[in-house]
Amino acid sequence: MWVLPLAWVSELRSAGQWGWVLGQPWVPQQAQLPLGWFVLQAVIFSVLLVVLLHSVVNTLAGPLRVLSSTEGILQLHIPSTLLTVAALLIVSWRQVSPNAQHHLTYPGGPMNTGSQLDTPASPPRSADSPARSRDRHPKRWQRAGLWTVFSLAGLLLLGWLGLQVSPAPFPAVPGTAGVPESIPLPPNLPVPVERFFRLTYGERIPVITSAVITGRATIRPIPGGPTLPARFRFIHEAGHNYRHYIEATWFGLPILRVNESYLDGVSRIELPWQKSEGNLQTAQASNLGLWAETTSMPAVFLIDPRVRWQAVDDATALLIVPFGQAHETFVVRFDPATGRPTLLESMRFKGETDTHKTLWSNELRQWGSFGGVTLPRIGTATWQDDGTPWAVFTTESIDLNTNVRQSVRARGL
Repeated sequence: MWVLPLAWVSELRSAGQWGWVLGQPWVPQQAQLPLGWFVLQAVIFSVLLVVLLHSVVNTLAGPLRVLSSTEGILQLHIPSTLLTVAALLIVSWRQVSPNAQHHLTYPGGPMNTGSQLDTPASPPRSADSPARSRDRHPKRWQRAGLWTVFSLAGLLLLGWLGLQVSPAPFPAVPGTAGVPESIPLPPNLPVPVERFFRLTYGERIPVITSAVITGRATIRPIPGGPTLPARFRFIHEAGHNYRHYIEATWFGLPILRVNESYLDGVSRIELPWQKSEGNLQTAQASNLGLWAETTSMPAVFLIDPRVRWQAVDDATALLIVPFGQAHETFVVRFDPATGRPTLLESMRFKGETDTHKTLWSNELRQWGSFGGVTLPRIGTATWQDDGTPWAVFTTESIDLNTNVRQSVRARGL
């Protein structure tokens, strides 16, 4: 895809009146360079360079098989960024270099590069006065500064545009689910809990054993970092195990892959900057994540005998869930107008070396119909000390009671 732009640059070079793209502006050697031309040139150069690097990455990805892991992504994209910065520095140096051909002029016209000896066709060199030379050097540095600033601005603009493109959804889950069994609505539930389950299911509660939750999201994996568009698939063995697969994207292309699981009480996480397995703090956090995501199949809160509800008031209840031989507690807040939960709060370990827990909030912002049942469609996850959500998940499909025995223990999509 970058062969045509390079061929075009080659034609400009062979025309004789145009200089090297990296050596001087794309204008005749004697022309003045307006500021607007610098901006256009910097943006075009940035776009061409990024396209070139991305093409090389995609060409090498297949044979080297490096994009199958998060380490591979870093191995390719970090060097690409460093090469881009190096190219911009080279451009700046050539713009200010006193040896660049376009800075050597003669009274009779441009320098004859065919010979270094003075000939009738090549008049004697006119020596610049020290004052004139001093006057020109600041202009060279100004031009170099403008080139670098606008090239970096072009790259930032390109990067921002790539983050505005939402990725394509993951393919549909194969297979069909059978008709679930059901149990009667249990008695003696807290007032807001009973109201919610009657509103959602009626008098009978379906028996749900698994769920595959698929959708798209925006995530901020590094606190204070950029927000990335993403797509996700969460696979649950209801109330026991889960696996998360998330792809953050740029222009719809995966740039970050997250594999995380909580299986048989053991947490595993793979990020480009972190790998962890069997950590107690991470296991506690993963267990809370499992139960927070169970709001996409809330019947599990009634059919799992290990789960208990405790009354607080007409708009609040405590949800007590198992964690190994112990338990954890959510504070669940309900909207009196709709009868549906709006917020789950719990105390969760934020890092694997933390000794103190942090308040973790899951807001259920919007609900939608899935298979004829109204369930959460948009939810957020927020750490109290961050103040803003690090993730906003938009669920697009929920597949219940499919066979996930192998997929929950797999890796990737």
